[in-house]
Amino acid sequence: TLILYGNDSANNQNSTNVTFFVDSINPSITISSSFSNATYLNYNSSILFNLTISDTNLNTCFYNLDSGTNTTITCGQNLSLNVSDESMHTLNVFANDTLNNINNTEKRSFYSDTIYPIVTITSPITTTTGSQTISFSHTVTDTYINTCKFSIFKSDGSIDGLYENISLTCGASGTGATVSSYGTFNLTIY
Repeated sequence: TLILYGNDSANNQNSTNVTFFVDSINPSITISSSFSNATYLNYNSSILFNLTISDTNLNTCFYNLDSGTNTTITCGQNLSLNVSDESMHTLNVFANDTLNNINNTEKRSFYSDTIYPIVTITSPITTTTGSQTISFSHTVTDTYINTCKFSIFKSDGSIDGLYENISLTCGASGTGATVSSYGTFNLTIY
């Protein structure tokens, strides 16, 4: 509180006061989403970000994607972005108050992975073998390859023994498996 006093030569006195608050606190921003930072997303549609923004004297809120053009939003409004390219993105969210204290530190990074991997079985080339043990090789092409697995199915569509969702090195040559009997089987690599 600031109090000002005044008096004149006849000793008439008066005073007035004003109470003020010095605000040096930046607005608070929290970005929530269904994924953690630097996650690979299989999206070709909207990605939802829940934004919690607060300050006693909140003024303006805005965001940009990949340090592009700032877009003003209603403070505290959730944000839905459409991202359809195959790359890493960073969402930056900003807020300032009426005294221009600004929070520009809130970011969320993610990879947009919209293209399915290309998986090719390179061997066996023939579809007939005289052995229950098979050796197979494959190639996998994708920008953000993570894991590869295989399953072997019997002709009736059921899983053959223990060969369901078996991890293997992506692009490996000479992976082996032994089927339970002679017959027709389907090898699926994913």
